[in-house]
Amino acid sequence: MKKIFKFIYISAVVLLTAYLSSIFSRYGTNGWYQTLPQPAITPPDYVFSITWTLLYALLVWASYIALNRAESLLHNRANDLFLAQCFLQILWCFVFFAHGQLAWGLGIIILLDVAVLKMAHLYYKLNHWSAYILAPYCLWMLFATILNIAYVWMHGISAKI
Repeated sequence: MKKIFKFIYISAVVLLTAYLSSIFSRYGTNGWYQTLPQPAITPPDYVFSITWTLLYALLVWASYIALNRAESLLHNRANDLFLAQCFLQILWCFVFFAHGQLAWGLGIIILLDVAVLKMAHLYYKLNHWSAYILAPYCLWMLFATILNIAYVWMHGISAKI
């Protein structure tokens, strides 16, 4: 029963993260974001929805494995990192897309990268497979950071005038 509860908990947090992130992302992509010249490395729009669906599924799977292996202290730390990176992901979408604050978004996504990499490192300690499953998410976040840097480089600190 405990394992089912953990799966439901992890899935609910990831679904909430996906839902809120998509609301904020859609707000920007239906507005100011489409008016800006895109960095050359920006994938087509459809790639984002496919990629995020896959990454969220991997995040649930990796977190489920790790949190089921964690002892009390490590479980709390793993859960804190899991929640922190979900919160930072929502915050980044809110700041970057909904408000067009590119430089603030860059600062948040760097914090998000740190949280995700720390989470992957801890997951590795708990179960190597959970970290391997999380690897595509880590790589995508680093790519997203590079894209955010490119936006700041091309358009300055804010996209909204």
